[in-house]
Amino acid sequence: SHWHSDHIGAASMYGAKVEIIAHEITRELLARFPDPLRPLPTVTFKENLIVELGVEKLELSYKGANHCPGNIFIYAPKQKVLTKIDIVSPGSCTFMHCDASENISGWIEAHEQILEYDFDFLVGGHIVRWGTREDVLTSQEYFRDMQTYVEEALDRMCSPEGAAEFFMTGPPEHYAVYTENWINSMVNYVTEKLIIKTTSNGQKWSDRLAGVTTNTKYHAYTLVESNRTERSHKGYQKRGTGGTDYFI
Repeated sequence: SHWHSDHIGAASMYGAKVEIIAHEITRELLARFPDPLRPLPTVTFKENLIVELGVEKLELSYKGANHCPGNIFIYAPKQKVLTKIDIVSPGSCTFMHCDASENISGWIEAHEQILEYDFDFLVGGHIVRWGTREDVLTSQEYFRDMQTYVEEALDRMCSPEGAAEFFMTGPPEHYAVYTENWINSMVNYVTEKLIIKTTSNGQKWSDRLAGVTTNTKYHAYTLVESNRTERSHKGYQKRGTGGTDYFI
């Protein structure tokens, strides 16, 4: 699926003669950071590849970076089984920081890409059971709710007036402390809003997904930072030009 050792860290046990198929970025990363336990792929592809063995078929597809560059979709159409690793952890709000993902906008988008497939079973890479479409929709709803509160936090605390509360209260040499307080205040805002929210089925998120009370704050930090760096939000680019919306 991708180059991380928690998924292919024992690939060498199959021996040197086995054919290993992966995305070309996965091969590039493994070549750059060699690991004898993770041998280089012998076959790579860029966008799509069909693998056939007898009457069985797998459809491999790369739709862009999400959890990490090179992370692919693996689909068995006859069995209606989709393997997409480290996006949805069925029944859980997933591991910290959006499953330690790199491209958060792509990671969020991958939920919708998963739902474009006709699948009955989702192999998510972690958790002891397979997933369903309902699991994907639940995860998507959780992170959409979080995104709403992240945008609210940015509205409140990234304007000149909102940020001034954190950055205009003491000597400039304490800038790092002010930054920590500012970021943590946005994270705390998002976390509290999400945990107390009554969701679409009348339950709290902690009743619907495991890990909500422990991991939400880590997801909130990641979404706050990814929104500040990956997404456009109201005049961020107006810094120094007299804009009155965002300045950070």
